[in-house]
Amino acid sequence: MHDTGGVDADNIPFEITMQGLGLFACRRTAWQASIRVRGFGGEEGYIHEKIRRRGGRVLCLPFLRWMHRFERPMGTPYSNRWEDRCETI
Repeated sequence: MHDTGGVDADNIPFEITMQGLGLFACRRTAWQASIRVRGFGGEEGYIHEKIRRRGGRVLCLPFLRWMHRFERPMGTPYSNRWEDRCETI
């Protein structure tokens, strides 16, 4: 999904459901030490929801100019299994 709030680097940060964790940061006090994830993509959405359930927020920071890259012309050097993304929170 593409949110136009991130198009202009001068836009204010806004709440998002989730994003890939190629770029992710949080305060130590917000981190969920008990998080157990495995494989590629197992963390996406899971960590965001755990933080939200403790009263935190998940924000897009347009000034960072980061975007998730999906294309892999030479394939991936790791396993990419749907089962790794279907854990119960």
